[in-house]
Amino acid sequence: MSKLIKGTAVAVLFLTAPLSAIAQEQAVEQSEVCTASVSAVPAGTLVEAWAMFAAPFGDVVSIEVPEESGLVLATAEDVESVEMAAEEQSEEKVALANDPNTSIFWLDTRHATVGTYAITLKNEAASCAAELTVEEPTNP
Repeated sequence: MSKLIKGTAVAVLFLTAPLSAIAQEQAVEQSEVCTASVSAVPAGTLVEAWAMFAAPFGDVVSIEVPEESGLVLATAEDVESVEMAAEEQSEEKVALANDPNTSIFWLDTRHATVGTYAITLKNEAASCAAELTVEEPTNP
């Protein structure tokens, strides 16, 4: 009886191991599929950030950043106050905003630390790896 149980356990192991390996490979492939290029941002302000993707990504709804970066996705209230004070957008910004492979999102860098960080951009259904550089604050 114990040989039957051992044999069944070994058979289950051999049958599920390849499925597990396939699932892991697919997960790795999916995580490698999406990388983005993100514009550098200055520390100390609310700032519009631009992410360029190889394929349409949609709206960035959240980000994962290292805690030590001090970066935060800006709130809608923060963005409204900045947009109302903003002047007319340049032609380049308008063109980028209309590009389906570009996403625009706002970051609160008021407490950010200067440096380069590995981040993850997320939309409603997917995530995308990127690198973001926080630069020294710009003087007006």
